[in-house]
This record gives sequence, C-alpha cells and structure tokens, in this order.
Amino acid sequence: MDFKTKAIALTYIKHGETSIISKILTEKKGIQSFIIKNIRSKKSKKKLNCFEPLQQLEITCNYKKNKALQYIKEVSVINFQNVAFLDINKKLICLFIAELISKNIQENQLDNELFNYVWKQRELIVSCSKTSQNFIVKFLYNLSAYLGIQPNLENINRPFFDIEQGCFVNIKNLNTLEEDESLILKNFILKQDSFICPKEKKSLINTLFLYYESHGYKMKSLNSPIIIDLLKK
Repeated sequence: MDFKTKAIALTYIKHGETSIISKILTEKKGIQSFIIKNIRSKKSKKKLNCFEPLQQLEITCNYKKNKALQYIKEVSVINFQNVAFLDINKKLICLFIAELISKNIQENQLDNELFNYVWKQRELIVSCSKTSQNFIVKFLYNLSAYLGIQPNLENINRPFFDIEQGCFVNIKNLNTLEEDESLILKNFILKQDSFICPKEKKSLINTLFLYYESHGYKMKSLNSPIIIDLLKK
C-alpha cells in the first residue's frame, strides 16, 4: 500500500555500499525504519541531507504491515534547513532530540500529538535567531506530558520532589531530590521562561534525565554524552 505523509527524519546508518537505513517519525504510521537505496551513489536523485536529524519531510512510501523495513518511493523536504549551517547549539539540540525520540518511542506507535510537538520544536529551532538558554530543559519537561509521565503539581508547595512518584512531598525519602534541587525544579516549572544560570540548567537536565530513567526511558544509553555535557553549559 502506498501512502503519503509528513515525516521527521531521526537517525540513519549506512547500508551496503550506497544505501542507508533511516529511522523516521511519520505523521500517519509513527516511527518506521526505511531503506533508501543508492542514495549515497553519485547518480542518486535523492539527497542524503534530506535525512539529517529533525529534517522535515513529505514522503511517499510503499508500506507493508509487519515488515521491518519499509521502502521510500519519493521524498521532498519541507522548510529545508541544512543542519550543517545551523549554529553549534542548534545542531546539538537537533542531534539530541532525534536520538532521544529514536531510542525511546516504539516503532508503529501512532501519536499525532507527539508528532506535532516535535514538528513544532523543529520549526522553533530553525526560525529563532538564537535558541533560548532554557530550550532543551523546556523540551524535556514538556515532552513528559506527551509520554504520559508529566509531574503532578497538585502539591507543588511541598519542599521535596519524589522522582518515583512524580510529585512534591513533605518528607524526604530515598527517592526524593535534595531540597535545593527540588526548589530549582519548582522555580523552573512555575516560570519556564525565566533566566536560568548554567548551574541551574545542569541541575535541571540531570533531574529530568533521572526522572525519565525512573519511568523506564533510556537516557543512559544515548550515544551523545559529549552533546549532553555541552547542552548543560
């Protein structure tokens, strides 16, 4: 069955001498793995930069249910912006988000709200002259809502944040952040657009990574520790 859909490129690996296998988040079928034959040959009409991290696409593909690899027949870029020409911070953010989504969202899991969220974030990255200091922290925090693990803010005035329960509590236990870390998280949640210093940013990213890990998401397995360290600065 052929179908056309908006899509967001995530990651790709080389396959054979001239082909690639690309993992792509599609609007209509969720994440799918596609083989793009001969794209690395000089005669290919398809361009490899179409499949750079978070590139926005429209694809026509031949879809076969229960098949591990799908086949792209046509691909065009929407709002083309070569990652190579983005500033270093934007490039790092694109790489990080693409890998995070690729490794933590199951294939064939349709979620239009998640797709639209990632699509919008890509537009924000490209359109703004400079990404805000808070961008990656806001992305991670707001993504939690689309994954169904958003913290419960009912008792946000309590002093400690419990990582396992995802809520603020009165009594410190083995699963709670330290009080100062809890306060940094609380202040961010209440005022997401406020300036955060590098120390607070690092604390927030560490907290959110720990929170995702505690809810079953693969943060430690990401292949971009250098990228993560740079994003914390």
